[in-house]
Amino acid sequence: MTTDVGEVSLGFMHTLGLEVIPSLMMKAKKRFPHMRFQLTQSNSSVIMKKLETGELDICLVSSLETSKDVHWEKLWEEELFLIVPKQHPLKNRKKVKLAEFAKEPFISIKKGNSLRKYVDEIFKREGFQLNVAFEGEEVHTIAGLVESGLGVSLIPHIKGLDQYNVHIIQVDAKDCKREIGLSYLKNRYMSGAVKQFIEYVREFFINKTQTESSSIRLG
Repeated sequence: MTTDVGEVSLGFMHTLGLEVIPSLMMKAKKRFPHMRFQLTQSNSSVIMKKLETGELDICLVSSLETSKDVHWEKLWEEELFLIVPKQHPLKNRKKVKLAEFAKEPFISIKKGNSLRKYVDEIFKREGFQLNVAFEGEEVHTIAGLVESGLGVSLIPHIKGLDQYNVHIIQVDAKDCKREIGLSYLKNRYMSGAVKQFIEYVREFFINKTQTESSSIRLG
């Protein structure tokens, strides 16, 4: 039976489009040369709504509150780092506590984005509330605003971040990270192509995590 024929609609968060999705799809096309893919990029809440209405087969998103019909499984974690302008008083620090910057003007992702949810939760756990100065829709916009000296932010170490004139600092706080996983509707019919691609995605990120862990140990 031919297993790589069919179409898969995949939704994913903006930040994954910079490096993760290109790497995933490059290898997917080698594994499934006859499979067709429809890709949709947006924030997590929009992606999840499209999944629930049947517009998408699967999603790669952070965990959000969804209907009981949606399955979500964790694939990997991303640490969140403090980014500050080059002339910031914390610029020479390797690690800081959240209390050291919690009251500063904060450049935030807009509500409805899973990253905002995680940042809000981190601040709440540490006993603080975000002092939001500006909100943006994409992480590169956030980095640009921080570079301009308009505030600080907490973001994952995305591809291209090193090109901005900012300092990247580790945060000494519990669970300063976000989880990213795979979502699909539990009771929806799945084609053979979709089932195959789901298994491929699991395998891809298990291997990716193991490779990165080995690199860290060797380093």
